[in-house]
Amino acid sequence: MFKTISNFFKSINEDKINDENQKMLQILDSESLTCTSCNNIAYPVWSSKNKYRCTECDRRFSNINHNLIERALNEFDINNMNYSKEKEKKLKLICERSIKSELI
Repeated sequence: MFKTISNFFKSINEDKINDENQKMLQILDSESLTCTSCNNIAYPVWSSKNKYRCTECDRRFSNINHNLIERALNEFDINNMNYSKEKEKKLKLICERSIKSELI
C-alpha cells in the first residue's frame, strides 16, 4: 500500500517537473537566437541581459537584450514565494534542468 502511495506522489512530482520544463523551454525558445557560427539554437544566459550560449558548439556571444528572468518570474508562481531572490534561484534551477533535458 505504501509503495502504491509513494509511486502516486512520485508520478505527480514527475508530471510537475515535465510541466515546468515545458513552460521554461517555451520561454527559452522565444528568447533564443541562432548561433552565427553553426546555425543552431543559442539560449539566453540566465545571469545576463544580453549573453547567449549555443547548444551545439558552446559558443558564447553578446547580442540584443533578452527578458528571460523577467518572463520566468512572471510566468512561474512558486509556492507564492515573496522574496524574489529565492524565487529567482528556483527558476534558475528549472531553467538549467530544462536546457539539460532538451539536450539529452
